[in-house]
Amino acid sequence: MAGLQKSLPASWYCSKPIYELERQSVFLQAWYLLGPVTRYADEKEVQYELAGVNFVVKRLDDENNNESFQVTNLTNVSEAALPQHPLSVDRALPHKLTRTGLLFVALSQDAPSFEDYYPGLEVLTDRFDFTELPFRRTLSYKGRFNWKTMVDGYQECLHCQYTHRSFCAVPTGPYAVHNHGHYSRHLADPSKQSADGVNVGDGLFLYFFPSCTLNRYGGGMTSFRVCPAPEGEDDPQVTRMEFDYYYARKSGSGGDGEKEEEEEEEEEEEEEEEEKKEAFEAYFRFVRRVAIEDYALCETVQANLAAGVYCQGVLNPAKEGGVAHYQRMVRDRVIGEFRKRQQQKQKGEGEGEFVEVDEKAVSH
Repeated sequence: MAGLQKSLPASWYCSKPIYELERQSVFLQAWYLLGPVTRYADEKEVQYELAGVNFVVKRLDDENNNESFQVTNLTNVSEAALPQHPLSVDRALPHKLTRTGLLFVALSQDAPSFEDYYPGLEVLTDRFDFTELPFRRTLSYKGRFNWKTMVDGYQECLHCQYTHRSFCAVPTGPYAVHNHGHYSRHLADPSKQSADGVNVGDGLFLYFFPSCTLNRYGGGMTSFRVCPAPEGEDDPQVTRMEFDYYYARKSGSGGDGEKEEEEEEEEEEEEEEEEKKEAFEAYFRFVRRVAIEDYALCETVQANLAAGVYCQGVLNPAKEGGVAHYQRMVRDRVIGEFRKRQQQKQKGEGEGEFVEVDEKAVSH
């Protein structure tokens, strides 16, 4: 077993001090997918909360209908900031609108640039037009599990055959996770990929470190965010799940020609809209069934972690490479933050309270 990576200790899924280290070293340094621009077609202002940071996204349109966005931090900075990584007094938060219509945001001015955090991502997303996916529905609810419990499940598909019964009727074939720094791409059948690793027709399944996903297939798209220790819950064993659902105007890949065709068929628009609604509801029922199955599994796993049933194990490098990749990033950042605070404490530097963590807890 020498050389194989161990999983994060169960205590990391239950510990408040560990979450405080994660918040500073992981969440305040990350970029988050909020969704396509169509999310803001009807609601020009949408409020969010992530890792204790409340912010609002406002869509701005000029006289030529060119879209831009303003992202404003609503959190009381003096209360939310910890001395090691204070949130900027400037209320504007960094954000990025990709060339094909995806909006990302960072929670702190201290975060790296989007290009440094996701190098090469737009080469992949440029193959998809996300502006063709109208926003249909959003859901938000709490789960009794740590944010990593949900990400662990997303980053592997070992559980799919026995947890997601709807998958059993369809042979899944080969499955692979390709890790690219702060994002991972899931491939249901990597043998069908083109020479450059991109096959638009087979859909797109992406994980964005630390807690966002994008799943585009079957004419629709789902994105979800795993929001840790939500407001009103001072407990790292509670998350808030946020789902946004989109469904394409047509079942194909879309494009300018498709938009022109729609304009020519304005007389049939009402009938087509009804068909689209019915198609979306069928898509929604399927993806919700999968999400509910994952939710139940995560709550059971978290209960076992908290009860001490499981402590730590070895990750399968072939089947759990996605899990190993993201857990390694979490571990490295938490350990780095912990050691930095220890050094500052020894030197008498910094202000306020330091999070105390058992050295053994961060050295596994």
